[in-house]
Amino acid sequence: MTSNVPPPYPGENNPTNGLPSYGSVAPPGGSYPPPPSGGYQPQAPSGVPETNKTALWSMIAGIASIPLLCLCGIGFFGGITALALGIVSKGQIKKSQGMQTGNGQALAGIILGAVAIALTIIYVIGIFALGFAGSFPSSDYSNY
Repeated sequence: MTSNVPPPYPGENNPTNGLPSYGSVAPPGGSYPPPPSGGYQPQAPSGVPETNKTALWSMIAGIASIPLLCLCGIGFFGGITALALGIVSKGQIKKSQGMQTGNGQALAGIILGAVAIALTIIYVIGIFALGFAGSFPSSDYSNY
């Protein structure tokens, strides 16, 4: 009976080049090395703090609320957004224990948001005051 294994090349004693055949026992000296680990490797927190994105958006909303108030009268909503995001981001920055920055941006958002809300209230009071002032008859005493 003949085997399907080709004859070795001249000068070669082992047709498998010294490698174990499939299903053979583990190589001498221990087991096979473990396969390389793959997939996501979580990153350890680095020493460089990063800017809090909520603080950045608070500042952007605060800056945008002032021109929106003057142009469209809708700066009130930007002011509320800036104020809320600023307060939330200051809490996040405090909880991060130095791993997040942006305290100044959050403060700018809070201040600009409060200014936009205050200007809206003044604007609305002014509109009502001018509207009511024009509805009363004028008292012209120049005839007396």
